[in-house]
Amino acid sequence: MRVLLAVLLLVYAIVAYQPPTIDVDNHSVQEHASIGRFVELMEHDTLVLKCHGRFDDLKYTFPNLNEHRGYNESGFEDRVEETIDDDLGDTMLTINDIRESDTGTYSCISMEHPSLNDTLHVFVYGSRVFLPLTSVMIMYNEGEVMVPCKTTKFVDKNDVELYANEVLVKAASKNYDQRYGYKITKKLYDVKPIQGVKFECRHKKEPRQEIDFIISENVRNSNTDNDFNFYWSNGHDWPYVGYNYTLICNLAYNGTQEFKAYENNLHIECPQCSNVAGSHVYVERNKKANENRLVAKLHIAHLELEDTGSYKCIWKNEYTDDKFIEYHLPNISPTRSQIKILERSPQFLRIKEGRSIDLSAKFAIFPADEDSYTATWSRMYNSSIKDGPQSETIITDEKRTISAEDLKNGVFTETLNLSSGSVTTSMSGTYRLSISHINTSHSVQWEVAIENDEPDVQITVREPSSFIVFNQQFYPPDTHLHIDCISISIPPADVVFERKDTETGEFQEIDSSLLIEVGGTYEKGYIWNMTLTEDAELRCVSEKHGKKHITKKSIIVADEALKVYSKITKSKKATKSEEEDNAIYEGDHVRLTCVVPTGAVDWDVLWRFEGNDLPSSETKVKGHSKHVTLQIDDITTSSSGKYFCVVKKGGSEELLETVVKVESISMPHHTDADSQSVVTVNYDETFVINCDMAGKPAAEFTWFKNGDPYTHGEQIGSLLKVTRARAEDDGQFHCLARNRAGATSNFIEVKVDGVPKGSSFFYWFFVFIVFLAIVAICFLVYKVGSWKKLAKQKDIALSELYKTVMEHNAGPLPEEMKELPIEERTYYLPYNTNYEIDPVNLELLEPLGSGHFGVVKKGYLQMADPKSQIEYKTRLPVAVKSSTNPYNVELQRMMAEELKIMCAIPKHPNVLALIGAVTANMRKGQLFIVTEYIDGGSLKDYLLNHRAFFKNELIEEEETPVDESYMVPNSVKKKKYRFEDDSEASERLLSGETNYLCTSDLLSIGLQIANGMEWLANVPCVHRDLACRNVLITKTKIVRIADFGLAKRHTNKNYYRTKKSKDTPIPVRWLPVESFDLFKFNEKTDVWSFGICLYEIFTLGGTPYPGMDNLSVVKFVREGHRNTQPEYCHDDIFELMKKCWQESPKDRPTFSECIQHFKIHMEACASTLIDRIDNMLHMEREEQLKLDEWTQKSRPDIPGARFKKSPKKQAAEERYLIVESHA
Repeated sequence: MRVLLAVLLLVYAIVAYQPPTIDVDNHSVQEHASIGRFVELMEHDTLVLKCHGRFDDLKYTFPNLNEHRGYNESGFEDRVEETIDDDLGDTMLTINDIRESDTGTYSCISMEHPSLNDTLHVFVYGSRVFLPLTSVMIMYNEGEVMVPCKTTKFVDKNDVELYANEVLVKAASKNYDQRYGYKITKKLYDVKPIQGVKFECRHKKEPRQEIDFIISENVRNSNTDNDFNFYWSNGHDWPYVGYNYTLICNLAYNGTQEFKAYENNLHIECPQCSNVAGSHVYVERNKKANENRLVAKLHIAHLELEDTGSYKCIWKNEYTDDKFIEYHLPNISPTRSQIKILERSPQFLRIKEGRSIDLSAKFAIFPADEDSYTATWSRMYNSSIKDGPQSETIITDEKRTISAEDLKNGVFTETLNLSSGSVTTSMSGTYRLSISHINTSHSVQWEVAIENDEPDVQITVREPSSFIVFNQQFYPPDTHLHIDCISISIPPADVVFERKDTETGEFQEIDSSLLIEVGGTYEKGYIWNMTLTEDAELRCVSEKHGKKHITKKSIIVADEALKVYSKITKSKKATKSEEEDNAIYEGDHVRLTCVVPTGAVDWDVLWRFEGNDLPSSETKVKGHSKHVTLQIDDITTSSSGKYFCVVKKGGSEELLETVVKVESISMPHHTDADSQSVVTVNYDETFVINCDMAGKPAAEFTWFKNGDPYTHGEQIGSLLKVTRARAEDDGQFHCLARNRAGATSNFIEVKVDGVPKGSSFFYWFFVFIVFLAIVAICFLVYKVGSWKKLAKQKDIALSELYKTVMEHNAGPLPEEMKELPIEERTYYLPYNTNYEIDPVNLELLEPLGSGHFGVVKKGYLQMADPKSQIEYKTRLPVAVKSSTNPYNVELQRMMAEELKIMCAIPKHPNVLALIGAVTANMRKGQLFIVTEYIDGGSLKDYLLNHRAFFKNELIEEEETPVDESYMVPNSVKKKKYRFEDDSEASERLLSGETNYLCTSDLLSIGLQIANGMEWLANVPCVHRDLACRNVLITKTKIVRIADFGLAKRHTNKNYYRTKKSKDTPIPVRWLPVESFDLFKFNEKTDVWSFGICLYEIFTLGGTPYPGMDNLSVVKFVREGHRNTQPEYCHDDIFELMKKCWQESPKDRPTFSECIQHFKIHMEACASTLIDRIDNMLHMEREEQLKLDEWTQKSRPDIPGARFKKSPKKQAAEERYLIVESHA
């Protein structure tokens, strides 16, 4: 448990106290063991630093730039901007127009936890390697001198030399740090005292790059300081979390006089330092380590991540000023195992093709005495052809070699060599070395760009080809192809994608709107997504250094692959017995056909037999294929052998082989010399006689008796089988065997023994009559039994249907079916028994209409639980639907599923509402669906009946507009409302009155249908047959959508059967292409039907696509044609129709968008009409909700009422109170 707690605390410490990190935009951060992380810039670049971490109090600190020549504090502040990234929360530092004087180390620290920080040294190179300072005369007070030879770019310290008074200081490079300069001690430069020494820094590879400094000693009253060495000593180079760390501050005396320790004091300072023993950071008081050395020790128990930072040791002397030295404890590793990158080859590499590449890294691991490390090389790059970022693991092969070297003491090198002969531009990318050691890992990256003088231009078709001949790909017509025109080049080269014009024969650039521009690490080009309908000649052109590089590719359409096939036409002499024989016989006619693509214009095609080229009989072009035919009439056996279709291109040939084998013919002949010529058989028994003939082709046999064809037996090849020998069978049988070679006869004498003497015609006639009587009696018995069995089976089937459909609970709906339309998951829909109606309360009246499978009658419904005498006598007019055949199980199943769908659809004033149903006697064929009674009938009939009373509020403009749309002929004038020319009109449109029809009523009807369809679409429920004939309307002009939710079967002439719809007719005039081609239905197909409904409405019941039969309508719509603008339709409403008729379903609006279109239009032309419609629909909604009271079994009592329903029937003279329909 303690171990687990310790691990959890360690994980928390790692996450919670993770130091911030500085990243750089647009410039790469490098790392070196001597100076850590750094970035190199050119003067006048823009530097953007991003500091991010777990704390929100991050702040940047800047280097001391005052001594840098050219530094101006106010100018620097004007160029520096520190902001917070609102999206990511990063602290941003931007230095615009960066200068050489800005070179230095920049830090990002947490104000709350100063020990959590990150640093980055910034080199800014202008023209000088060494950073110029404002002063070159430096005074020092100690025996240690810092010669500030700072550099403006990263250099190899072996390339920098230090001269003192023109003498090279050879050992100085050991203490050189290009961020600060040379650290000179007595050991390095033994001159006492150093007075007026000229130090000079030189760069070996750039002779003119040097800088001078004059360094002198201050005159002091006491020389004791020169006898001291003040320094830190560190016991561990790999600090990690949990390690007990000790740091020692030393003051060593090197003088000749007595060391007076009491005059000196050492003190260590840090934010967490404490003098209390046992503290996390415990500082021991200074004490003498020996006679000449004073020490102060710092003990950190169990290092933590936040212990990273600076520690200050202060030396106090009674006779001199205080002095201090700082020690920076580097980042503490969260784990004991660690990896450090000591050296690496340059991070950015840009070379020419064909040159070798070496990527290497020198690193150290700790602990070195445990399991060794593992290293993996990989390459990452972007590829447009391979769809985005790609990665590959590199192993040693012919092109690449990986090597490793152990330098001892835990130091290793890893090298990746790319051999010169194999280095190409396509090997560019980001190379990564991933190093793992125990439970830690580290990675090093290189950006490699391999330049080429000539781009590699490629045309690639990323679809499987149909077939390949002569290295040419062929594709079937209407194939969807993705064609890449790609130039592989660094730097990128311009690319042009061209196609040859079939008329001019010249290459022309492909329209840029058809192309997708792509690029990758080393790729640039285009992708063309196209549907292949004809042959195409393509050219990809890439231009670099003024020179064009071209690749061409031909894409040829072919209906089928190269093939040969044969067709055999039998000789006129062939008999019927050869119809199933596929062999080739002498005298047949053979037609050999070779099929090749028509696009291969440079191919020659011929036939070859036994080494001889044969002339082709015929060449025909069919679609995208050319058929080359060889006709061989009256073939003989000498024509047997291998035939080759030879396809030639230049000097190459492709051979397609077919074998023709011709069989010789022979006329029928006897196969058995000992065959019987006389056969004796018994009367009334089975006998078989054999013709014993054979020939090539197989003979056709005919049997004769007494010169007439014999028809009483069964012929099986050359055998004749007679099941009952008769008296008439006695005598000679004649067998005639015939084939194309001729005919041969065989005669067989049959003797029938035991023929009864009294056998006569009357005997057999009597037997026949008796047989017929027995058959008739058996048939009647069978039919009666079948009728009873069928009635029982139907009763059982209806009972099972009731249990499975109405009573069965299928359980919760599976997740994968929740998005399906409601009519496709009826199995999971329950029947709501609250809708059940007692048949006693339902009275059926005259039929309102009937179809092939159902009939609708008017009826009266009595309230299930009346609470007053008036309620008891009141009857509600309803519509009652039932099937035409109540004992047909399939029809009853369809009715039950329709009922369950209506139960699941909530009430809406524009959707026909379910009142209830009668299902209790479903076992006896009684299933009734009771809905609202709509007094206006179907919308189709309503519009036709009111044509004579229509008030048109639209007029045509005087000028005829010019419209290029394929939907609107130029002869159609633009429509507008009368009020647009009459500014004094009190009302814009007539608000619908009930005695006639006007334009506002048509707008209201269209809007209401959209409302109802939006409601169904949200269920979701797909109508499949939205048309004015399936929309009902009340006398108050409120519409109800009916007949929704089930696939329809119709005998109406407007319905048409397609191959896809099989036995289900579909209303092609109301459906889009995907419905009658693919039998596909969804909300967008209903939107198309809604547009056709609008056409019916604004033509006052007109038929869509007038003057066309159904077949013509299908062809008309497939060709992209649509209905023209109706006479009474405003241009804005016709625009909505055209949107509904878009060929692509995704381009059609939703019903919500249709409603919005109507309301915007009506807001401009009839604003009061929208309010009137909303009020009417609200009233209809309230009335629909009251329908539930008619089937409610137990209603609350009316206060004060004492009514009790009488079980007796009402007297005949008692009148009903009929409720007028609210609909």
